[in-house]
Amino acid sequence: MAEHTVIQGDDFPYDFDSDGIDSFLSGWIGRWSVVDKLGSGGVSVASGTLAPSGDGEKMELRIKPSTTEAVEVGAYTLVVELANSSLNFKREVMQDKIIITKQGIVG
Repeated sequence: MAEHTVIQGDDFPYDFDSDGIDSFLSGWIGRWSVVDKLGSGGVSVASGTLAPSGDGEKMELRIKPSTTEAVEVGAYTLVVELANSSLNFKREVMQDKIIITKQGIVG
């Protein structure tokens, strides 16, 4: 499990690609969630969708500054799921630790 750190009020970009997938343009969807713990009883503190890059070679995750600003300082898990119903594919491709830290320069 990798670890990512983001400062409240900053953006968090992350791209997914795969050698076995030529293009994410046809039928692929993705979603992400920042959760306080995995499994039953876990609470999502932020969530969103992924979008294919312009050339379709990657799926792009973008957590906006307004979203990171709204999440309390602490350690969470970033969960990402990719799916393509025509390929009967649905898989969590990430369960990484994400740490939200206080902003050093306010304003």
